Amino acid sequence: MKAVHFCLLFVNPLLLPDPDAVLDLQAALNAIYSEAGYDLSIDYNKLPPPPAFSKTDIEWMQARLADY
Repeated sequence: MKAVHFCLLFVNPLLLPDPDAVLDLQAALNAIYSEAGYDLSIDYNKLPPPPAFSKTDIEWMQARLADY
């Protein structure tokens, strides 16, 4: 499976003299996904459950998942 990385960084400003705290949201999401076993519990070959997506949205999702 290819890794998808969006590089979601959240900068939390702190009071001086402390440097800003940076939270790597992508790393947090990857850890949650891995620990929860979503890759084992979601059948990505099926259409998503309701609410229904538009035809354009479904085509976009299928294009993203084509390499997996």
